[in-house]
Amino acid sequence: GGLCGFEFAQDQTQTACGNCPLMKGCKLIRCPNCGFETPPEPKWGRHFRKEEERAMTNLSVNQSGKVCRLNTGDHKKLSKIMAMGVLPGMTITLIQKFPSYVFQVGQSQFAIDKKLAECIFVK
Repeated sequence: GGLCGFEFAQDQTQTACGNCPLMKGCKLIRCPNCGFETPPEPKWGRHFRKEEERAMTNLSVNQSGKVCRLNTGDHKKLSKIMAMGVLPGMTITLIQKFPSYVFQVGQSQFAIDKKLAECIFVK
């Protein structure tokens, strides 16, 4: 996946350097969701991604999880989530579920609506 955690099949994406004047054939791939360029995942790396993931909305109050992906094709939602510092690998703690979802990432707390909270997946 890309910086956003979006999952995609590597054989269904274009290489990032298709039009790059600096270097041809670098093998980087571009995330179709956020455009972030990464090296291809080795085949042996897929075996380590089998942990159960769930939407942040399924966490209990005061429960933490590690962000594994941001599941949205809406670039405005994606930008909003990423601007809060919610990126794959970050630990978030759900503080409140009603009337809005309040969570903590790092030393900051944010309140978001349910539709945005459903885009954040944790392990």
